[in-house]
Amino acid sequence: MINIIKRIPLLLLCLSSTSLYANGSSGWRTIKQVQIEGASYVVIHPTTAWDNPDSCGTGAYAIIPLTDNTSDKKLSVALTAYMSGKKLGLWFTGCKQTPWGVTAPIIYTLSVGD
Repeated sequence: MINIIKRIPLLLLCLSSTSLYANGSSGWRTIKQVQIEGASYVVIHPTTAWDNPDSCGTGAYAIIPLTDNTSDKKLSVALTAYMSGKKLGLWFTGCKQTPWGVTAPIIYTLSVGD
């Protein structure tokens, strides 16, 4: 019984941390615009809004912070999808405040496909 009581705080911590840090797929979209926003972000705009599993303020675009040490590689994949007309699938890891007054999905993984 005492062992179970000792494990309850650990279980509660695990449950609360997963609910605070949700993430998920964007769905597959064709890209209409890729932009660099100053020294802050790569912004990727799809032809139709991204799925928004984290309920960020917008799904009209998603961002790659330029502080991400793989941002150049991610930009390359996004431009490949844009230039080839292929669809882009993303995996998001939360939301980040943007200069436009809303939070946007943060891109973690990119895939190019049909």
